[in-house]
Amino acid sequence: MKKSSIVMIGILTAAVLLTGCQFIFSVEVRYGIIEGWVYESTARPEDIIVMPSNETPRGYRRLPDAIVEVRDYYDSGLIVQTKADSSGRIYIPQLTTGKKLLIIQHPYYSGIRVEIPVYVWRDTVRVTSEPTVHYVIVGIDEYPKMKAENLKVSEKDAKNIKTVLVDGNRMKGYADILTNRQATKSNIKRAIENAARSAKPGDSLVFYFSGYADREIYAGGEARPLDHIVPYDGQDYGTAEQIRNSMITDGELRDWLSKFPNKNVTVILDVAYAKTFFDGKIRSQSLGAIMPMALQGTGYTVLGAASDGERTNVSQDKGSLFTTMLIDGIKSIGDDKITAWTLFNYAENAMRQFPQNPQFEGPKHTVIYIRNSYYW
Repeated sequence: MKKSSIVMIGILTAAVLLTGCQFIFSVEVRYGIIEGWVYESTARPEDIIVMPSNETPRGYRRLPDAIVEVRDYYDSGLIVQTKADSSGRIYIPQLTTGKKLLIIQHPYYSGIRVEIPVYVWRDTVRVTSEPTVHYVIVGIDEYPKMKAENLKVSEKDAKNIKTVLVDGNRMKGYADILTNRQATKSNIKRAIENAARSAKPGDSLVFYFSGYADREIYAGGEARPLDHIVPYDGQDYGTAEQIRNSMITDGELRDWLSKFPNKNVTVILDVAYAKTFFDGKIRSQSLGAIMPMALQGTGYTVLGAASDGERTNVSQDKGSLFTTMLIDGIKSIGDDKITAWTLFNYAENAMRQFPQNPQFEGPKHTVIYIRNSYYW
């Protein structure tokens, strides 16, 4: 630091001391809310569950006055102690963000309790002790830093898939939907990480992406291989490194997904060249630490809209063909439980008349939709 700067700081400090002025530093503290409903089994009162809605499950009844504690997840320090209300509802506001441990104890049977890890994040978290699906749904039409045509379908895809796959699904879950300017690279990463932080051991993750993707980037007049999907803030100008860092490579996506605590991960990619994310082909990579076909062999269930050399069919009225057929399949398949493989087969057969061949990788038994049941 230059001498003149030091002198100036000294003068300012002296002035503050002489005048009695105060420096006030403001730090934003973020808060969230935990909400849920407690039920006990009508056959076994010692069996208690917590659900994210006030719709009483079959074979259960509401449990008022359940004892509720919120503790720090890491040091077990008590933060709040309260009770469920007369309807069995838990409502705990003004919780600082971060990972907590929610403990619910039966009001009449000592020793009977449920523990639920909860990640509080600036909003209402509706908790459940049952297996939960965490949805991260991304749809991007606008790319302000790229010369990419706005097809006006991906935001529609994201909203349509949420309406059918999430809102109409009896598998309990939470959805984080990111469209256009919300869907920056950092926000997509954060949404996946938040799902991982809040997940219980038996939970599942569904990552859906509709938008632009490619097998290469162009820098300095040269095409360079790079399997990637493009976030809202992806750019097609600058150095090869700058362009690469603005994209989401298949290796990066794999690394983000790997933070989820188990292999119950389903990835749906409604993008061109989707198979390049899991086709098993090694392509010469020119930009260092890139992981081609990174989703192959991970144990994840992956549904891709197209093969490695294909673009996707879209309609501004209906949306992308693959997403449209997945939605049609959910509505048309009569099974109470729909697996990812059954849904994929429906879409694949419905698309045979089009020059687009969807791809599948991973376990075929993954349940992706339940029509009429509260339980998996």
